[in-house]
Amino acid sequence: MAAGSATMARHFVCPNCAAINRLAADRTPTALKCDTCRQPLFNGRPVDFDTETLRRQIVRSDIPVLIEVWAPQCGPCRMMEPAHEEAARILEPEMRLVKLNSEVSQEIEPTLGIRVCDLAPDLQGP
Repeated sequence: MAAGSATMARHFVCPNCAAINRLAADRTPTALKCDTCRQPLFNGRPVDFDTETLRRQIVRSDIPVLIEVWAPQCGPCRMMEPAHEEAARILEPEMRLVKLNSEVSQEIEPTLGIRVCDLAPDLQGP
């Protein structure tokens, strides 16, 4: 390959095993599988991550990460789930949509500037 003609590579973090996958910039990652675990890199749905995997996605991936902070008992959070599913189908593979359970990942909330809302009891789910 001649000097200056090398294509840049993009990095994608696997949502299953958190391995970093390198892909030539001119190739689309939509149907690709992880080099390590052989699972799809994208599945058209927001992905649940723990704090460490989320950090790896933010730091090591070359695509933006959109974080949905939610709580299982929050009615409005559950009502928004179909919209987030549709957004993932539309935005992947150019953006990774992540679900962050505010009850499980409390240690990262201050880092991201998240303040858990205090909904009126009648707005919260059962």
